Amino acid sequence: MSSKETASDPIDTAIWPTISIKKDLSVDFIEPEQIFVLNDFLTAQECQALIQFVDGLDMQLTAPPKRGEATRVNHRTSIISSSFAATLFDLLISHLPAITSFESHTQAQPPPRPVLCNSNIRLYKYTEGQYFGPHYDESVAGPFVPIPAPLTPPGINPESSLSPEKGKTGAKKVAQKKSKVPAVAPTPQAKTWSEWTILVYLSGVEDGIIGGETVFYADEGRGKSRTQRSIVPPLRRGSVLLHKHGKECLLHEGRMVQRGTKYVLRSDLMFGRVPMP
Repeated sequence: MSSKETASDPIDTAIWPTISIKKDLSVDFIEPEQIFVLNDFLTAQECQALIQFVDGLDMQLTAPPKRGEATRVNHRTSIISSSFAATLFDLLISHLPAITSFESHTQAQPPPRPVLCNSNIRLYKYTEGQYFGPHYDESVAGPFVPIPAPLTPPGINPESSLSPEKGKTGAKKVAQKKSKVPAVAPTPQAKTWSEWTILVYLSGVEDGIIGGETVFYADEGRGKSRTQRSIVPPLRRGSVLLHKHGKECLLHEGRMVQRGTKYVLRSDLMFGRVPMP
């Protein structure tokens, strides 16, 4: 089963609660190169403000799954917000460990790196008895982003065009172009794509929630000796669960909530071949 999501209610006028900058957040590596958790990304007050924000939105109960889709029972909505996505990326990026792209094996340069968060912000609310069945998260294409121009060495005027010519005496003369309005070259663009799911838990076990964990299944062994190992990161309020998706995604599901209400904010970490600033 797969999970492919599109924005249902594109709105870019939402007044999002403020999230403060954090320093020195701890990271729990749950599964090497697959799953990790960033702790204390949100304070309890920030979580509560975001929950109130979510409860004020028009959320819809998910429709029955189409063929090939995972079964999901929860309330959800989505908001297209490039401004909040930019804020989320700025708050996350300095805390992320080194992340390799599944396109790193190619020889193309520069190597891909995280460049932004998906502007399709999804908001989920799971009440008692609700769940998300086993599925894989698909990679999605993102917007094109500008490639910064390379820095010009000191003393060089990038707008000057000098061509040496020899005069009758053999001395080089500088031929200057006639003064014209320079043509504006189009800014080069780089495509982006998603590689990691970002799940921000707005509520957790601290709020009395039982169940609701995101469970991953890793295959081990081969043939008749093949087994499946369960990986269960903790459902902690204010933490961020990041896991690889697309062609390297592990099968996973959201366990049924047995008690309490689980609130989640989701985006994706987008990669692109953009030089480091």
